[in-house]
Amino acid sequence: MLSATDTDTVYASLTSILSTILSLHRHRIRGRYHLVVSLLQTLLTILFTPKLLRRKTQRALHPPWLLSTAATPLTLHSARSFARVLQTFCDPPVSTVRAHNSELTDSERSKERKMVGNVVGPVLETFVKRVLEERVDAAVRREINVGVDKMLEVLGREGMRRVMGRMNAEGRAVVRALWVEFGRGRGERV
Repeated sequence: MLSATDTDTVYASLTSILSTILSLHRHRIRGRYHLVVSLLQTLLTILFTPKLLRRKTQRALHPPWLLSTAATPLTLHSARSFARVLQTFCDPPVSTVRAHNSELTDSERSKERKMVGNVVGPVLETFVKRVLEERVDAAVRREINVGVDKMLEVLGREGMRRVMGRMNAEGRAVVRALWVEFGRGRGERV
C-alpha cells in the first residue's frame, strides 16, 4: 500500500514498473515505443515544478498524488530513478534485446538503439520545454542529465538536427548547450 504523501516512493514504483517491462518484455513492445515515450514524457514532466499555476490546464500536468498539500516534492531519488529507466530504454542490456531461445548478434543491439533513436526525440523536446518553462532543483537536473546524455547518444547528430528543427530559438539554444556538454563529457570536439 502506497501513501500519497510519500511521493518519491510512488514515483520510484512507477519507474520500477516501466524498467521491469523494458527488461522482461522489450521484444514484445517493439513497434509500440510511442507508449513508452508518452510515459517517459509524463514521468519527466512531474519532476519539474511549475513556476506559477496561471491556468487550470497546468494543473493537469501533475497527478493528484503530487499536488496534494501533504505531498512532498520529488527529490534526487526520483530523478535518479528516472535517469535509470531512461538509460535502460536508450541503451538496452543485451539480455533484453534478444527474444527467447535465439542467438544474439551484435547488430541486434545496434538495431534496437537505432529504433529507440528514431522515437526518443519527443522526450528530449519535453525536457527542453520543461527547462524553459518550469523550475527544477540543480541536483535533480544533474541526475536527469545522466539519462539525457544517453538520449543524445542514441539520437546522434542527425537525430539532434531533426529535434532542433521542431524547436524555437530558445529551445535550440538549450539543445546546443546540452550537446556541447555531452561532447565534453565524452572528450570529443563538438
